Order: sequence, then C-alpha cells, then structure tokens
Amino acid sequence: MAVSKFSEVLDQCMLDAEQRKNNRVDAKIAAAILLIAVVKADGRVERLEFAEVIEILSKRFNLPASEVGQLLEQASDSARMEHDLKDFTLHLRNAWNQQERLNLLKSFWEIAIADNLIDDRERSLIQRLAHLLDLPADEIAKAHDHAENRIQLHNSPT
Repeated sequence: MAVSKFSEVLDQCMLDAEQRKNNRVDAKIAAAILLIAVVKADGRVERLEFAEVIEILSKRFNLPASEVGQLLEQASDSARMEHDLKDFTLHLRNAWNQQERLNLLKSFWEIAIADNLIDDRERSLIQRLAHLLDLPADEIAKAHDHAENRIQLHNSPT
C-alpha cells in the first residue's frame, strides 16, 4: 500500500457522531484507528511509521499484509478519530485486559520512535491515550522511559 493510499485511508478515518452511534467498532479496528492517530500526531505520515503500523497489526492480530490492508480500510470506513479517541480507548478498555492495553501502549511508542525522533505532539497524544486506556502511572512511565532510552541509544555516536 503506497503512502498516498495510506493518506487516503487516514483522510477517511473520520466518522460523524451519528455513524459512530450506529456502528459497533471491533477491537481490531479500534486499535488500528489509535495507531493511525499516533502516526498522524506530528503532522507527517512517515513511511517508517506506516511500516511499523503494518507490522504491529500483522503481529498483534496474526494477519498477513493483505488482511492488514483490509483492516486499515475497515478502520477508515468505520470510524473518524479526530475528536473521539475516548470512544475507541473505552472500547479497548472494555474488550482487552490490562496487559493487552499495555502492549498497545508499547506499540504507540514503537511507531513514535520509528523515525528516531519523538515529537512533542506524539508524546502528548501517547500520554493521553495511555491515561484513556486506564493504565497504571508506573507502567506508563516505564513504557515512556524505554522509548526515550531506545532513541538515545540509536542516536548516540558509536
């Protein structure tokens, strides 16, 4: 899937309130929407971040690349993410246990560090999503510190 196709998917990932009320979003789609939100947080759609989303969705849901593409299309048909991230995090809080939600938080950080830079907007969104996912503060801090350490290690001179 080309970056332009991904941009189209992102543009379509916005549902109005009436559609949301009438459509039940499953956990895969909710997770895809939140991952896409992290990709878009810094205002750029980076190939590396997009590739990370595909890899995360493929591993998390044991899907081949073609089905990941379908999942992203379903996400674009099912939900808009701009104002209603609370709805999707609530859905995942109800559908997933704490460890599954923590793994999703780690995935957010994997996307953010894919380009070897954590933008303040990415950091802010991830922190907000972590709180909306009702994760313990110490786990949120650990995941953040781990991501920051990976960036420092990657960017340090050898």
